[in-house]
Amino acid sequence: MNYKKDYILEQTEMPDELVRTVEGEQIFQQTQLQVNPLMAFPVKAVNDNSHRLIEEEKVGHPSERQINQRQTLRAVPVTQIDYKFKDTVSKFFVYGNERKVYSPDYPQQCCWGCNIL
Repeated sequence: MNYKKDYILEQTEMPDELVRTVEGEQIFQQTQLQVNPLMAFPVKAVNDNSHRLIEEEKVGHPSERQINQRQTLRAVPVTQIDYKFKDTVSKFFVYGNERKVYSPDYPQQCCWGCNIL
């Protein structure tokens, strides 16, 4: 059986789970019987959660045989755009290599919308 856990570090108001569904750049991958936690990444939260996830897997499935582990670190672009439309001040987000848009407060709910090029 394959088990998959992840940690998302996304610091805007955009829902974190949106990052799971888009492409990004793979900046690190390690595959071996037992992977080592990241220790030298410049963001402490990434190092800490790498360690936490690996420790959880050590004790998480004691009756199963482990064949390999893989640890992948992806960078997904997220851009926050603040805007003013008529009297409304709000923000929207462009994320992933596909440039998807998340705009829960977009004032124009009709057919003309906005285009992100």
